[in-house]
Amino acid sequence: MREWNSGIDSGSPPHVLKVVDFSYGYPGADRLTLDRVRLDVGSGECVCVNGPTGCGKSTLLLAIKGLLPEGKRSGRIVYSRGGPDTCAIVTQDPEVQILRTQVGPEVAFGLENLGVSPDEMPARVKKALLDSGLDRPFHFPSEHLSMGQKYRLLIAANLVMNAKVVLLDEPVAQLDSFGLRSLISIVKRLKSMGLGVVICEHRAWELREIADRYLRMDGKGRLESAKASDFEPEPTVFRSRQRVHGGTIAVQAEDLEVGWGGDRQVWSKANFSVGQGERVVFAGVNGTGKSTLIRCLAGFVEPSGGKLEVLGSAPSPGMLKGKVGILFQNPTRQLFEDTVFEEVAFSLKRFGKKEEDIEARVEKILALCGIGHLKNRSPHKLSFGQKHLTALASVLAFSPRLLLLDDPFAGLDCDYNRRLSDLLTAACREENAAVVRTSHSPERDFPWADRAILIEDGAMKPLRGKTEEKRVEYRSRRKNRE
Repeated sequence: MREWNSGIDSGSPPHVLKVVDFSYGYPGADRLTLDRVRLDVGSGECVCVNGPTGCGKSTLLLAIKGLLPEGKRSGRIVYSRGGPDTCAIVTQDPEVQILRTQVGPEVAFGLENLGVSPDEMPARVKKALLDSGLDRPFHFPSEHLSMGQKYRLLIAANLVMNAKVVLLDEPVAQLDSFGLRSLISIVKRLKSMGLGVVICEHRAWELREIADRYLRMDGKGRLESAKASDFEPEPTVFRSRQRVHGGTIAVQAEDLEVGWGGDRQVWSKANFSVGQGERVVFAGVNGTGKSTLIRCLAGFVEPSGGKLEVLGSAPSPGMLKGKVGILFQNPTRQLFEDTVFEEVAFSLKRFGKKEEDIEARVEKILALCGIGHLKNRSPHKLSFGQKHLTALASVLAFSPRLLLLDDPFAGLDCDYNRRLSDLLTAACREENAAVVRTSHSPERDFPWADRAILIEDGAMKPLRGKTEEKRVEYRSRRKNRE
């Protein structure tokens, strides 16, 4: 790790941030999350921090922003001008940061705090929205944005502030290819303005165009120097094809339509089916209605037209209890117990399982998901990726006939991605479960899925086969649409 310097003598640009031997442990924790971390960020420099799920990357960003709770800490964080308020942060869970119900007021909120004249605000807000790749009217409801669009909204809200350092937590996990290109353009502009940028990201290879330096955090809270060549795309592995289902249909949709109200349709005339034991990916860019589809199949959103049957009848939450497991894109919404063990055991207790059977099943699921070491931890104090794993484990525990998973691998490293892909395949083969997943990067999911369905321009179109030509065709369609 290179030593801190002002940049005056070395010819390198002056630094806007330095973290000097900083250590931190959460209240009540028996070990440090960050251990003697050293980090310096130069003016106009982008530093990419990589590391396994739960290693402390998000904690580092929160420390820089001054948002950590009281705990065991040592070392110091020095800012070139001002304090933590000169840092802008977009967390891995963008929903917790959105304060206003509409897009325009959310971006203007920072300007109001800075005392900017109301006459100047509309132009600055519009420019920030366009620069972030979010072309929506000021009155557009924030709740109607996809998770990726909410991430872009918060980037826009930070662009209008006078930040010196920008902190981004796992942006690639939330963004489609258009959003990623917008992010790269934004970071280039921030660098040209002399801002420092720190990005924590599992898919570090996606940022080679903008990253000036790479660091890797090990599993013990320490930062190490790294090279771009250390980070390679997750290899595409073609697994043996899942058997064709025996004719039992888990989901059947005919001319299905869902709207936002009035004449505005999310998508219309959708026709598809999912068989028991089948793995189906619904793919599309941010905002095409993937999360809405999951909620519709679970009975939380009522179709505005057409016919939909899930496990033989029209879906409703009460009817699907014990039969359908759902994982939301934001796992925080479905975690409520005091420990990870109790979270995974909750559904089994509710369904009247014996105590000894519950303990054995929970221990098995936690081990399969790779989070057995977290069983006594509070799920609310875990990293975003670990929360996703806990929520998924709680869904898998009661062996549902249908799994509805909304972008289930957000916040997970490549090792956990492979582990959970195998786990979901086993659920299909051994328990004949049907699995429906959403994704904005289906080229990574083709090898895993039996079928992929593209949601595009308000319609659903099957993508047949898993050949390279089909992946190229998808990318071509997506590029043309953008």
